[in-house]
Amino acid sequence: MKIAILGAAGDVGTRLMSEALARGHHVTGVVGAENQRNKLPAEASYCVADISDPHQLAQVVEGKDLLISAVRPPEGQEALLVTNGCDI
Repeated sequence: MKIAILGAAGDVGTRLMSEALARGHHVTGVVGAENQRNKLPAEASYCVADISDPHQLAQVVEGKDLLISAVRPPEGQEALLVTNGCDI
């Protein structure tokens, strides 16, 4: 299965990536900045994208079977998850 994981460099995202890779899936970790690449498993593919941009998000999911979001908003700004998600 081809999987894209948003928030791949975070605590939950890195665990999801490791588990999916261990199960034999083709995983692309989606990170917000190039310097987050070093947090991902070495065998994973990755891309840098602004997931709040609908066009970039569409490119991320193209050709994927599954999209997993491990994204969380900054502490104290949890409402952004809902309001920004509605814009996409």
